[in-house]
Amino acid sequence: MMSSLRFLFCLVILVQAMNAWAAKKIPDELQTTIVRLYSEDRCDGVRAIATEIDLTLLRPNVMAVAAYCDPVGKDPEVLFARAEALSPTGDLILVLHGKWEWKHHREKSHAIWEKVLMIARNDYFRSIAKEYLADVVTEASNNQPMDLSPTTEFIRLDVNGIHRLHPQPLELSFLHTNPSNGVSLDAFFSKRKWFPTGSLSLRYETSYDQFVQASEFNQWTNHLESAVALHVASSKDIILTPFIDYRTLGGTPFDFNYGLGMTGAVYRGDYVQSVKALIYTQHIFKSPISAEEGAHYRFEYAWDFYPMLWLITTQFAIDHTSSDPTTSFLGSNGNFEHSNNRFILNCKVERELSRFTFSVDPSISYRLNTDSSSFSRPSDGVVVNVKEEDIEYHVKASVSIPLVKSIKLYAWYEWAHISSNLDENAYVDRNLTDQTVGVGVRTYLSSY
Repeated sequence: MMSSLRFLFCLVILVQAMNAWAAKKIPDELQTTIVRLYSEDRCDGVRAIATEIDLTLLRPNVMAVAAYCDPVGKDPEVLFARAEALSPTGDLILVLHGKWEWKHHREKSHAIWEKVLMIARNDYFRSIAKEYLADVVTEASNNQPMDLSPTTEFIRLDVNGIHRLHPQPLELSFLHTNPSNGVSLDAFFSKRKWFPTGSLSLRYETSYDQFVQASEFNQWTNHLESAVALHVASSKDIILTPFIDYRTLGGTPFDFNYGLGMTGAVYRGDYVQSVKALIYTQHIFKSPISAEEGAHYRFEYAWDFYPMLWLITTQFAIDHTSSDPTTSFLGSNGNFEHSNNRFILNCKVERELSRFTFSVDPSISYRLNTDSSSFSRPSDGVVVNVKEEDIEYHVKASVSIPLVKSIKLYAWYEWAHISSNLDENAYVDRNLTDQTVGVGVRTYLSSY
């Protein structure tokens, strides 16, 4: 009897506690109103609401919005600290904190923007952090509110002048070409809709390279993908990504890819760890190498680090291509194997300095065909068996300098080299050394 009474007493206390918590909870409609008023540059409305509620009960992002608006009788620094403690990887919270700090204590804001670079996964947030650190932000642009609607857009445009030693794609490394000057145009667009359980996004990237002395190698590339991201925990996402790629060369189709990727990502304060599996089909329309098309099965493991003022990304990938063997290839007869395995290691190291950003991107790729090819050696007609083995090295060094808000000067140098056991004594010579120098202007716009 006594135990039953104790149980009922505890149940009553629990129900009362839950009712008290529910009474204190800030309605979602009111939190949405706070965000809308800020986006409409009506901080006075936010301050009026702030006098009627306990700001510490707001969601972390909304708490940061209220803090930015300088609520009467509240310490914004305390509210920002609480919001950051509740959401350690919240990049929007840090951006709002940085903008507020720049307005009130400009020198002190540098530490916040350095932290934005370490935390932010949003390209736009990283870009504006670099502008604040380079002191190219004006009072008017800092005071302009961000649009915090659930749908966001980001656009980046590049216009570059380039000089390339061998204008042809590396897949056609065996073609003999002359150096050429050219123009490179690049564009990137993303649109994302945010939901409580994740996001739905669309990303499109395109580039066009036009060469003055080698117009037959003018190249247009396109990549379109849609990503469905689901939050399975506060710092863990599952991302499903269908995609298509289309490329032309000299005004005619070169290749077309379509497939599906699935990624599992874990977000921490100073690193992101992800595993990705892709299955896609490649169709090659360029007759010299069309036999190399096939199905790809790819696995990627990435570990990206964000220490203060640094960005370090690493990726290891295994790519298996399944293709049918052929009896003729590149004008030679025999038995040619095209299925292969690639082992790829990519890395990027980016350093933020006071007035510019410097980065180095090295990569190495090792290709080994699954079987040998047999053909008559051109020099003496003797039939030989060779299993193709290639190593591709690539290094890109770049510098970007913010000029004014949303505009950067961008310059880079690329070096690529293919070392292959297929040389002048085989049916094709895969060996090549290529270099590219470029300089241009980059601009970007965002709905924020």
